[in-house]
Amino acid sequence: TYKGYIKKRYEESAVSAVRIKQEIEKMGYVGSIEILRRYIASIRNQEISTKKMTVRFETPPGEQAQADWAYAGNFRDEEGKVVSIYIFVMVLSYSRYMYVEFTTSMKTEQLIESHLNAFEYFGGWPQSMLYDNMKQVKISLEEYNPLFLDFAKHYGMIIKTHRFRRPRTKGKVERMVDYIKDNF
Repeated sequence: TYKGYIKKRYEESAVSAVRIKQEIEKMGYVGSIEILRRYIASIRNQEISTKKMTVRFETPPGEQAQADWAYAGNFRDEEGKVVSIYIFVMVLSYSRYMYVEFTTSMKTEQLIESHLNAFEYFGGWPQSMLYDNMKQVKISLEEYNPLFLDFAKHYGMIIKTHRFRRPRTKGKVERMVDYIKDNF
């Protein structure tokens, strides 16, 4: 059966049923997409029942954006050196308008540059930004990265981070990261 593969694949990256079907057809799967969707729905329902409920949080225009990094894989450059690729994603919380940038660094300077590129793309910046506890933003649970804090103060932005080990607090950007990785 394909259940073990499907469950593992879905739990690793929450790829769509269409995408999983393409993969398992190469392994000999001949069932319908509806059967596959029902099975994935049962996996999803189990996950949902085990997680805590989250209250949906909406914001007015211009109030908040959410940003995050994701690892996108690697490639070999002209010299044969392996180079990692990262995805920077910023989502405006009200409209879900999204900015995506691929980089080869996740350093604080790159984070600031990616923000500036996003602000140019959006034609402005939000009053506050929501992040996880990435080192480029927070050095420790109590201390912000001084370079990034200076950048945020220059733009008059309030920096917010979600509680430790609670990424669903910034679900708008998390969902877009999953979408990009699923379709990359």
